[in-house]
Amino acid sequence: MPNVFASVQERQGIFRREEALSPDFIPETLPGREAQEREIASLLSPAASGKRSRNIFISGPPGTGKTATCRHVLAQLQEYSSKPACVFVNCWHHDTRQSVLSEIAQKLGQAIPRRGVAADEVYDRVLGQLKRDRQVCVVFLDEADKLSNGEEKVLYDLGRAGEAHGVFIAIVMVSNDEGLLARTDARIRSSLSPACIEFKAYKPTELKAILAKRAEAAFAPGACPPESIALCAAHASMLGGDARIAISALYAAGKSAEAKGHRIVEEDDAREAIGKSMTSAQEKLERDREELITGEKKVLAALEQAGGETTSGDLYALLSGMSPRSVRNYLAGLEGRKIIETQMVQKEGQMVRIVRLRE
Repeated sequence: MPNVFASVQERQGIFRREEALSPDFIPETLPGREAQEREIASLLSPAASGKRSRNIFISGPPGTGKTATCRHVLAQLQEYSSKPACVFVNCWHHDTRQSVLSEIAQKLGQAIPRRGVAADEVYDRVLGQLKRDRQVCVVFLDEADKLSNGEEKVLYDLGRAGEAHGVFIAIVMVSNDEGLLARTDARIRSSLSPACIEFKAYKPTELKAILAKRAEAAFAPGACPPESIALCAAHASMLGGDARIAISALYAAGKSAEAKGHRIVEEDDAREAIGKSMTSAQEKLERDREELITGEKKVLAALEQAGGETTSGDLYALLSGMSPRSVRNYLAGLEGRKIIETQMVQKEGQMVRIVRLRE
């Protein structure tokens, strides 16, 4: 019996560099995000000279190039100057104060024992390292909305490092949630006072330009015609201008063509991939639900038991084993992830809080 990998390899040839269609791939140019890239670089330029730079809050819908642009700027800053210590932290994976500080410490060269070290001690190590090296620091916090239920105190720690300890740390917060900053504790907002940069959904022409660049890098010459690129771009445009959806659809179209032994990505391959695709918003919702902590899962289950909408008072009754304060904290976490929404309404002569699942 022939080896299955041998038969798969025989069909390959349409791709030249598959990773160019990976979500983690950082292209050399970012079509449609040149202005934002220059603005971020301008705000961080003092750090390139070893000086204090401005904190930044970057917001916008999923798939609008926020992370890619930040990684692009980070790479160029590191290439341009050795004076700032630059750290990228994904708060999806590091969603506690201790975890964020440990990740920063490790990327600065500190060995953090696996048994764990108290957050305050890790913070002292970070400050000590930066003082010894006489460096400013730029910390990119991707998916910063994952810091909730008190863990966002790390923003206060980093934001006050200059005033309290003479160590200047610039924070670049990145989030899909444009309301995150408004909901953040007033003391944290005051210590950060960030410049705000909005990433709007891509226009159809920008999506086509993005896909054309990715296709040029990913496929063999002539293997991905403009018509197939246009179909994937139009699909993403109709779903809100999300580049991840467009790139995912193009990759799926390429794999479909490859599996059929095609030498080009035909329009039918693109249509088939689009029909089977899941939007990045759906993917994010599924991922968010999988990563909920136990208390949040219990609150969500109770809300689903109530038919997807109820008052906060009735929800407290369903969760009688939890304190109202705990339920409020879990609701805040779920609302921050945009899994639920809340609204104050008048009912029977008094104001009540309605909690409902988001569609």
